[in-house]
Amino acid sequence: MVRSTAGAVQRYSAGNVPADIEALREFIRSELLSVQDAFGALQDGQMDVTTVAPAKPRSGMRRYADGTLWNPGFGEGPYVYYGGVWHFDGDSALTTESVTTITTTTAISATSGTYLVDTTGGNITLTLPADGTTYTIKRLTGGTNTLTIDTASGNIDDAASASLSTQYESVTLKSDGTDYWVI
Repeated sequence: MVRSTAGAVQRYSAGNVPADIEALREFIRSELLSVQDAFGALQDGQMDVTTVAPAKPRSGMRRYADGTLWNPGFGEGPYVYYGGVWHFDGDSALTTESVTTITTTTAISATSGTYLVDTTGGNITLTLPADGTTYTIKRLTGGTNTLTIDTASGNIDDAASASLSTQYESVTLKSDGTDYWVI
C-alpha cells in the first residue's frame, strides 16, 4: 500500500500477507501496483504538502511547506535541510518579499525581506533572528542618529554588530543559522 506521511513523499509499506493461498495472487498484484505508484511519485518529484516541521531533520531532507502551519522562512514552497537550517529551494520569482519601513528599534521576525530605516526620530537598533534567511537593510535618512544592526545570537562578518552611517547606504545579510554574512 502507498501511504502519505506528514509532508514526505509517498512511501511504500507492505500490507498484511493473507493466509489464504487464493487471496495471495490478488495481494501480490495489489502490492506491485502500490510499489509502482510509490516509485512513480518519486520519479515525478512529487512531494506532499507538509504542515509541521519534521521532528528530526537530517541534511539532504526535502519537504514542501504549506507556508501557514509550517513556514521555514519564505512561505509556501520546497525546502531542503542542510547546515542545521531549512533553505528555500524554489524559484525566487514565486516568493513575495516584503518591504517594511522601520522608524523605531525593532526585533525583526523570522521573515526575510527588505527594511527601509528612517532614523529621523532617534537612534535605531535592528535585531535579526538566527533563522537562515536573507535581509536587505537600507538607511533612508542622514543625520547624526545611529542605525545599528545586531543579531539575536552570533556575529555579522565576525563582528558583534554592523552599522549604516550615511543616507541611502544599504547592506544585504545572509544567515547560516548562527552568524550573518554581508553579501
